[in-house]
Amino acid sequence: GGLIAYFSKPYRRRDLGEAFKAGMYEPVDITVMTFEVLRKLVTGGESPKGLSGPIGILHATYSFADQAFGNFIWMLCLITVNLGVFNLLPIPVLDGGHNVLLLIEVIRKWVGKPPPSEKFVAAFQYSGLLFILSLFLFVTYNDISRLFRG
Repeated sequence: GGLIAYFSKPYRRRDLGEAFKAGMYEPVDITVMTFEVLRKLVTGGESPKGLSGPIGILHATYSFADQAFGNFIWMLCLITVNLGVFNLLPIPVLDGGHNVLLLIEVIRKWVGKPPPSEKFVAAFQYSGLLFILSLFLFVTYNDISRLFRG
């Protein structure tokens, strides 16, 4: 509901200064919106059935490009910011997961212990890979089922 209402904002002309200012604030607004949706997903305030994968993203991007070039650019910004935020989540395999491993290594070094074993790191990475693959299958299922439901 809220995302669709956001997309239906009427087109406005802005002078260069206003456009630059809006262009600097928009990624921040999208980042805040992304964290808000993630929070709602974790707390149950948002259904995971609303998540989209590559098929849904392609469909939405095409719809926005069909509306106006500015909507297409906004959608590209949305995708870019969401990928950046998702990549920094503490999920093994992603950059956020690597940061978690580095933090574990630093903490272990502070307390005089050796770095995590290769077996631990491999299990950590495989768990993240399993999560990412499961998420990919789930969102692809969501996309395909939405296509068949219309």
